[in-house]
This record gives sequence, structure tokens and C-alpha cells, in this order.
Amino acid sequence: MQTRSYESLFNLVKSLAGVNDFTTEEDSYILNFTNRRFKQAYDAYPFWARYLVASEQRSALFVDVTGHSESGVNQKYVFVGNDAQGGGVYQGETDGSYTLSRQPYSYTPQAWVIGKGNVVTIINGVVILTIGSSGLSLKAQESPAPPTPNLSPTPNPWECSYTNNVIVTLLPEAIPFVSRGKTNIGEFLRIHRNNAFDRNSTLEYDFYVTENGASLLNVQGGSSNFVYVTYKKEVPFITTTTDLIPLEFFYFIAHAVYADFLRMDGQNEKAIAEEQIAEQYLDDELGKASIIANTNIVGKKISTYVNRQSR
Repeated sequence: MQTRSYESLFNLVKSLAGVNDFTTEEDSYILNFTNRRFKQAYDAYPFWARYLVASEQRSALFVDVTGHSESGVNQKYVFVGNDAQGGGVYQGETDGSYTLSRQPYSYTPQAWVIGKGNVVTIINGVVILTIGSSGLSLKAQESPAPPTPNLSPTPNPWECSYTNNVIVTLLPEAIPFVSRGKTNIGEFLRIHRNNAFDRNSTLEYDFYVTENGASLLNVQGGSSNFVYVTYKKEVPFITTTTDLIPLEFFYFIAHAVYADFLRMDGQNEKAIAEEQIAEQYLDDELGKASIIANTNIVGKKISTYVNRQSR
């Protein structure tokens, strides 16, 4: 997809203004105007092709580890899959060299093993955990209940040997805006149970958004290990002359910034005329985007009893 540099936009604004150069103070104003208008264009349509990511698999299971003397251990861990024995494997969000394994035994609460320097490899959907050489391998209890030994028929050798004060807390099913190894989410649009926009229909989740991300509704506890998220990428604000501006926003931003500059200079009538030119450029691009059919395909939502029921 085509782009133009901020330097090109700046030169176009100078041409519209009929000047060879701006003052240092005016340079700063124009950069601020550019980012404001960039955000306006970004917000004008939820399905800009450049920023749209459709049905990307994201983990919906997270745990939080607290209470260990080694600060790196205390972080949020994201579910990456099950091992060959059916135990869940989680990887540190802040420091991926730490891993957390949930043991698939029948007693409650389940036990956790934390390791450092482990390598996570996923083959055919199964997590292969290669144990590292750091020497850190500790056990933790699941919050809120304390560990209960299973005495029948034979107690597991480490059921009662939990590391003091290390607590693993299961977090509600939610998808954060920022996740290690993934593109940052700017806006949540839709969340599905399975890969969406393919041949088969799939259940779509209702959700609400807080500063922590999108929290799913009507989901049975632990039932959605992964979900498929359709979202807009974060808007990339301009900071340097070499930063790129989408061509579909370029002429709207140029004329809108010039209108802002005129308004700042008290030339309100000229500013109104430039604003109208800018809006026409944006309207033209919105029309093109709608023709691509993202609105009718990705944005189309039909609610029925069947596709709204929880699994």
C-alpha cells in the first residue's frame, strides 16, 4: 500500500501557504496539527484496510504470579497451549524466558511449576517445553485455596512441597491491548470463538472494554483458551520527517493542516474553504473503502439465539 513521507506533506503545506519556509515554532504547530488530523482520519472508519487485522488468534487465558523474591518471576503469564500430557503451558508476558506449567492432575487445586530459561516450541498444536540450564524450578500454589494433598492411592512427591508465598492467580478471560510478540491493538471490533470470515459460521462473543483490554461475556470458566480477534492496529503518530503517512490520508491531512494554520493566523474564511477541500478528499477515500466491502463482510453482524449462546 502506498505511503508518502511527512517531509512530503510538510512541503505540500508550504506550497499551499505560498512560503519557502516556516519558523521553528510554526514547524511544531504543523506537526501537532498533522497528528490531530491523522487521528481524525483514522477514527473516521473502523475498517481501513491498512489498519485492519481480521480474525487473529489470541490467547484468552492469563495468570498472575506474585510473592517470589526473584522479581522476574512476578509477572503476567499468557497461555500458549497444552503439552503432550494435557497440562497448560504459559509464558511470561514481560520476560519470555520464564515459563509456567499447570500440571494436569486430578486433585484441587492444581499445581504449578515455574522455570527459567526454558524454550517453548509448538509442533502440531502441542507445546514442547525444553528445560533450560538456569537451575530455577519452583512450585507454586493456585489462588485462592491452599494445596490439598492427595493421599489415594499414592501422594504425588511434590504436592506438599510448595515454595513459600508464591501464588498463581487465574485471571478472568480477557484479551489485553498489548501482548508480547503480537501487534498492539488500537480498537477491538469483533471477537469470535473460532477462525471467522471463512466458510463456516462461528460463535461471536459479546465483550466490554476497559483499560486492561476486552473482557468476554457468557463464557464458561476456562473454556476459551484461544479466541479470534478482529481489531484495528494502533494509530502510528508522526514524530520525524521520515515517518510515513498513508496515501489515502495524505491530501486530507495536508489541506486540513493548512486550514488549521490559516485559522491560527486568523484567516477564518480561507480556513473554511480549505476544510471543505479536505473533507472532500476524506469522503472520497471513505467511499473507496466501502466499495472494498470490509463493511459488508468484516463489519456485518447478525445476532441469533444460536450464535449468541455461551458454549
